Amino acid sequence: MANASNSGDIDWLIDRLVRLADSVSERPWVLGISGHAGVGKTALAEGLVRRWQNAARLETESCILDFAERSRLNLSGCRLEAHDLVLYSSLIDDLLAGQTVRFRSYDWQSRARTGEWVDKSLPANGILILDGTILPHPTIATRCNKVLFLKPANYRAWLGFAVNRDSRERFRSRRVATLENKLKYLDTSRIEESFRFNISDIIVVSVGSDKSSSQTLEFTIQEP
Repeated sequence: MANASNSGDIDWLIDRLVRLADSVSERPWVLGISGHAGVGKTALAEGLVRRWQNAARLETESCILDFAERSRLNLSGCRLEAHDLVLYSSLIDDLLAGQTVRFRSYDWQSRARTGEWVDKSLPANGILILDGTILPHPTIATRCNKVLFLKPANYRAWLGFAVNRDSRERFRSRRVATLENKLKYLDTSRIEESFRFNISDIIVVSVGSDKSSSQTLEFTIQEP
């Protein structure tokens, strides 16, 4: 990696991406936000949706296999095989064609797509934001105009935050959260290595915490 830009917080990165999207005439425009667990993918995607009124977000939890099936196959939630790529591709294609899609949301307690039904559509000439680890895979990346990949600057700091988050918010014991996130890190790193040619920008994230916020993030953009 080379040519690191000046680093900034999440608002700085959102501003950069908003200016980029506003500068291109092609619509609909598809932005993929990939990378490791707990490095701000969801925060970035949700922040962009708030800034772009004609945007819609489609996270890869909409196509992930249930935990029981992943356990049977010994797959972490960051493995390609843990997702139904055909389903996710069809959801993307339908949204880009102007259709409304319907799917079950992912429930973190049952660890399955057993949540409320979600109806989602993309405004005309809108921006579709994809959010999930598997996006560099050619099946998905070829549907994107740009694929970002977020990775932690410091493994130990990242692991500490990811374990705290999963034990606090996602119904895991600390032991299970530690084992799962170590495996997720390896699986996500393999995706980065295998499909680096589909990644537009690598974004190195410094993950921290303070008393007023559960997570602080600082981003540095580097060439893949």
